[in-house]
Amino acid sequence: MHKHPTIAILMATFEDEYFILDQLDSIMMQTYMHFKLYVSDDSFSKKTYQIIAQYQKKYPDKIFYQQGPKEDYVNNFLSLVNQKNIQADIFLFCDQDDFWVPKKLDYIVDCFKRHSNNKPILYSSSKIIINDDKTCIGATNHEMVSPSLENSFFENITGGNTMAFNSTFRNILTQYNTKGIQIPSHDWWCYIVSMIHDVEVILDDRPLLFYRQHHDSLIGFRVNLFMRIYKTIAKVVSQNYFQHQYNISEVLSQNQKCWGHLSKASQVDDFINFMQSSRLKKLKLFLKNNYQRQSCIESLMLLFLVGLAG
Repeated sequence: MHKHPTIAILMATFEDEYFILDQLDSIMMQTYMHFKLYVSDDSFSKKTYQIIAQYQKKYPDKIFYQQGPKEDYVNNFLSLVNQKNIQADIFLFCDQDDFWVPKKLDYIVDCFKRHSNNKPILYSSSKIIINDDKTCIGATNHEMVSPSLENSFFENITGGNTMAFNSTFRNILTQYNTKGIQIPSHDWWCYIVSMIHDVEVILDDRPLLFYRQHHDSLIGFRVNLFMRIYKTIAKVVSQNYFQHQYNISEVLSQNQKCWGHLSKASQVDDFINFMQSSRLKKLKLFLKNNYQRQSCIESLMLLFLVGLAG
């Protein structure tokens, strides 16, 4: 990687323009300035555009605005990933209501420089959790279990707003056609693809951004174990606990040309068969492939749910 790698910051927006000023200011105050910010806006009002337009006047060579696909936040982010006119050495996902520490880009660039430029890399940092008043209410740390394909099918251990990847991994992502199927989240999808393709995943425990946890967040901070158990039971009762996995298996099935030649192909095949099998065969494939979540308790719950809802 050369001395000053270029960075493409991919920001997907939707209404809720109240906090975007903090994020834009934090980006423009970065100590590393070899970046461009690409904003894809799914808003129906013009408020977000008006704010972005003000910053474009001040930073005409830094900020680029476009209308989003107006489908959901996942496709909004992935539409940016798939745009061929957006070229860079490193790509970052960016949420509109966070704000970054001033040296976030410097730290990430230093991290990527220590690794091979030709090898695909996916990076995720920790983050500080704040409320709407910017009061610190916690922090995230990466879990104990190492990233694995067996884990990725059933849990996302990365955070999209902390995620960065190099152009080599970006080229892998663009090979997949995800249109027409509801992927759970863009960052979860990146985690799955990274595990299928043996991508190097870097989990950095340094918190490089402040993440707002507010009541109308699309996806909130980690809830306690009892609440997670309650939500899991509710999903089983409504018979849609494995809906995300069905959608993931469908996307993978339709994109076999992307992974069929890889060393992990048999494991991907097993997962697709797992989602299409009877309860008994599901249990056999579950045990064979050692599917797991980060917590031992949640892994046992998952096994129980396979037997219950399979």
